[in-house]
Amino acid sequence: MLYAIAGRNGATNLRANEEFDPATNNWRVRAGIPTARGGLGSGTLRNRIQVFGGEGDSGRPEQTFEQHEEYDPATDTWGTLS
Repeated sequence: MLYAIAGRNGATNLRANEEFDPATNNWRVRAGIPTARGGLGSGTLRNRIQVFGGEGDSGRPEQTFEQHEEYDPATDTWGTLS
């Protein structure tokens, strides 16, 4: 599976979370990330997606998000780690 999480549409940060299944060539909407953000970082750990950083709507560095959120694809749920 491939995931497209958050991002920006113009000056608006998104809560998007979409999953692509290459076997079926289909996208589906999953539970939205709790903190809308653009310019984020992500990785995986123990079959969960870790999302951190990202900028606020102004794009100013001092407004980088501190929240570290984790997505569990098996349960389609988000949790906040910090």
